[in-house]
Amino acid sequence: MIYWLIFSDVLTKQKLHAFTVEECILSAHDGINLRCPVHSDISVEDIAPDTVFLDISGDYLIQPTSVKRGKLIGHGAFGFVFKAALKISETNVQDAALKMLEPVEPGLGARASSVSAYKAAYTKWQRDPLQNACRAYCICRQELNVLASLQHSHITALMGVCPRPLALLVELAPLGALNHLLNNYQRSGARLHLSVIQDTTSQVAKALEYLHEHRIIYRDLKCENVLTWRFPPPFSTITDVLVKLGDYGISRSSFPSGGAKGFGGTEGFMAPEIIRYNGEQEYTEKVDCFSFAMFLYELISLKLPFDGHEQLKEYVLDGGRPRLTPSELLYPCNVLDVMVVCWAAQPVDRPSASQIVSMTTAPEFTHLLDVISLNDPDSVVNASISFPTLDDIELDSFIEDSVEGEIWMSRSDGSVTVVSCNQYGWLDSKSIIMNTDRTVILAIRSSYSELWSFSISRFLPTAHLSISVISLSVFTTAPLLILVTLPSALLLVKGDNTADSPFVSSIGLPTIYSSAIIDYGQNVNCK
Repeated sequence: MIYWLIFSDVLTKQKLHAFTVEECILSAHDGINLRCPVHSDISVEDIAPDTVFLDISGDYLIQPTSVKRGKLIGHGAFGFVFKAALKISETNVQDAALKMLEPVEPGLGARASSVSAYKAAYTKWQRDPLQNACRAYCICRQELNVLASLQHSHITALMGVCPRPLALLVELAPLGALNHLLNNYQRSGARLHLSVIQDTTSQVAKALEYLHEHRIIYRDLKCENVLTWRFPPPFSTITDVLVKLGDYGISRSSFPSGGAKGFGGTEGFMAPEIIRYNGEQEYTEKVDCFSFAMFLYELISLKLPFDGHEQLKEYVLDGGRPRLTPSELLYPCNVLDVMVVCWAAQPVDRPSASQIVSMTTAPEFTHLLDVISLNDPDSVVNASISFPTLDDIELDSFIEDSVEGEIWMSRSDGSVTVVSCNQYGWLDSKSIIMNTDRTVILAIRSSYSELWSFSISRFLPTAHLSISVISLSVFTTAPLLILVTLPSALLLVKGDNTADSPFVSSIGLPTIYSSAIIDYGQNVNCK
């Protein structure tokens, strides 16, 4: 315990009187002097100037007369946030967010929930003013220590501190907290555009990277603490995003070893290493990377992680993670991969904030739909791609889940591998075992007219369709496929109706034309 000491006259009774830090904080909060049995009233500014913030720069110390409080814009466990006007000079007045760290009436027109929250906070404060005044002071000091030393485009800027009533002033986010905007998306049935997800995650990741470079562990990353300056409304074609990380009340500077201690965060967002030891064991900045996964989950699902889940502590420690619906699993694989690797159980398996920045800013973050790994990829001899093309009329009536395509790959062992996909990722993989070990895919065509323009006569002027029709299992929706099974060609034609049985026939080719190939179904080269 730290004390401020007041000495009496040493030539008389030689008594020692002391004031605790808590007493000084409460006196500063109430705006009254301390009372010494010997010296009567003593100004707290004389013996504990830091309790009235006289130790900080004058640029940050704001007098109550310079602040005009406006309407209530939010409230939480820490207190209430009001829109305010800060008078910098006679001609310069700036908007600010006034974060009150003690109970203040929400004002006329406030919601019933805000009024109830105020009454509960006021009653709690009155029961133990000493403890609550100290708690508010420590929260204020914590945010001051963090914000006063930081300057970043995605971290809220500190504007000042008002000692009475105790409040912090930071730059005002015009659109408020991100979680409220996501609620609008959820109610409307809209989803965030992929570019919006990329911009939001990359900006928050850059803020975390900056904090970690300054040895600060944020500890409470979630959409509720992400403030928005620009963000598109549901169904908007505008995708401009500007967000900043706010609320540093429970952030901590790390030890020289790089770690920190203490139980802090929000249930469902806290890393397993904090939950397991209740914050009593040292942990690293990787706890923020775990929270980043849950933050990304909010953007994808528009829900809180583990919403409604009971016995959450045991579930997380046992490896349980938020569930994704089938539609959410259709997001690009890099988006999902970042989320999964960030919520790894072991901190060492999670990426650093710098690595998250690299991953979220990469072009493929939102463009790489899915990845498939081929067994023995060196055995692929040739390949051809089949995807439908849509004209303008078809685009008007385009149904998202109707775009499907295939890749046919000829393998050196004579088999043909067919992988199917849609605009969301890979769907299926099949193999066709041919009777010859010399099989290549020649081309895929989407219509009969394209077949004739393909000009089979280039291979053999006297080529004709054989009357024999062979049986072949069909694994593709491609309307037309031409395989070369040297020294003959296999022609597979499907009608416009996918339910129609395919027409399969073979065409004999002379040896001189047997090395004919086609480059990805575009150009025919005959040797």
